[in-house]
Amino acid sequence: MTQFVLQHSEQAPYLNVSHWIGSTPGPIAGVASVIDGDTIEIHGQRIRFNGIDAPETRQYCDDAKGFEYPCGRRSAEALDSFLSASKPVQCTFVSWDRYGRYVGDCQRADGASVASWMVEHGQALDGPAIATEPTPRSRRKPRRQRSGYGSERFRRPGNGAPGTRTIRGRRSANL
Repeated sequence: MTQFVLQHSEQAPYLNVSHWIGSTPGPIAGVASVIDGDTIEIHGQRIRFNGIDAPETRQYCDDAKGFEYPCGRRSAEALDSFLSASKPVQCTFVSWDRYGRYVGDCQRADGASVASWMVEHGQALDGPAIATEPTPRSRRKPRRQRSGYGSERFRRPGNGAPGTRTIRGRRSANL
């Protein structure tokens, strides 16, 4: 039976095993275009960084003094500057997210971890549900040393309509 399925899967795509379990793509390398603080695009493939969450490009935060600023745009700009310093970027596949995006662990050409740098420099939060492994100790920071996006108040992305809530930045349980 297995041999039949493998031989005839082209004629009946629903029999193709990769449709049932999902395909596992290889690493992707190239010059990255920044989509937002936790997503890039290489060769037309959108890649979400594993284990971090950054503000959306249009998202605003309130600083320690209560002044609003475009934290999403700043996070994307910081990522773009970081990636520009050492090209190309290489990403290793981890999983697919619920939106069908490639989730990967990405490094610059010099070996620097993109996700770690974003968290260490206050441009992203650690550990959404996408992560498949515990947060590496190198990305953990004592609460008293945190600054940037995770230490401020931020607004969930929305259309800017009245009623958009301002909430406290969330923290990963494994910090």
